[in-house]
Amino acid sequence: MKKLLAVVVLIFVAAAAALLLMRGNAPDEGPSAPAAPVKVRVAYQPYASNAPLYAAVERGYFAKEGVEVELIKFRSSSTMMPAFLAGETDVATGSSIDILAAATKFPGSFRIYRTGYATKDHCSDAFVVKKGAPYKSLAEFKDKKMGTFPGAATAMYAHVLFDKVLGDRDAIKLVPMSPALLLDALGSGSVDVAWILEPMGMLGEEKGACQYLEKGPMTKYVLDPSVSGFGIIAQSFIDKHPAAARAYVKAFTAGVMDVRADRKAVAAYLPKYTKLSKEVAHRVPYSDSRVGEEYPIEAIEALVDLLMKEKVLDSRPDIKSLRYGE
Repeated sequence: MKKLLAVVVLIFVAAAAALLLMRGNAPDEGPSAPAAPVKVRVAYQPYASNAPLYAAVERGYFAKEGVEVELIKFRSSSTMMPAFLAGETDVATGSSIDILAAATKFPGSFRIYRTGYATKDHCSDAFVVKKGAPYKSLAEFKDKKMGTFPGAATAMYAHVLFDKVLGDRDAIKLVPMSPALLLDALGSGSVDVAWILEPMGMLGEEKGACQYLEKGPMTKYVLDPSVSGFGIIAQSFIDKHPAAARAYVKAFTAGVMDVRADRKAVAAYLPKYTKLSKEVAHRVPYSDSRVGEEYPIEAIEALVDLLMKEKVLDSRPDIKSLRYGE
């Protein structure tokens, strides 16, 4: 019994000595400080369609989930994507064509966590003409001029639309220009019709500069539903900060739910992040956001089919593997 007791004592002494050695070399700092929030650099464009992002920031959802969001504003997707791919931002939102093209050239570099989803009930494009113009349908514009946003994507969609509606891809001459000049071009007669995004039509109608010819031509004639854009997260960020990536998406998703529950309440944040006035912010239409299990594979595949047919993409991205999942 004495020998057993001596062995037990020696074991406790050895354990105590080992514990002291482990603690003795480290200074006593008291209670450990809480971990600092992980910073997420978010590239965005100042559009109303980013309302879920604004809501999540303003309502503290990101802070609640332990992530610090740094918003970095870009004027176009064409400049934002190179910055994102170069590692200058961790999250980006951009046009569907730019992001799908990047997915084919840089496979595995990012994942999609949000999809912009336009339908006939949630669309933001329109054909407008000069106030008082007698036109009633697109068929009246054969051999005339249409003002459009610049870029190959807009031109492609226009040619597809003309082919479906008018039977001739080149029935109307496209005049690409800065969006800020479209209504002035209508007024001066430089173009006969313009394909715009809201709130341009709303503002032009209120000022007496234009009137609507047709709303929602993209979903009406080209693709319904239409995938207008994506939110993406760098795979390098996911690998390095998996918990922060999950937290970011969770907070953003809360913003999406708020937009669906009360779009007018969320609209109060738009003037801070866009050039919209309070009056216009409450009325401007924009596409829905699909998140999580709502990932619209069929709609994205339909868009890819079109882009492959139009030779915009030279290879097919793996749509299923692009989805961000925990």
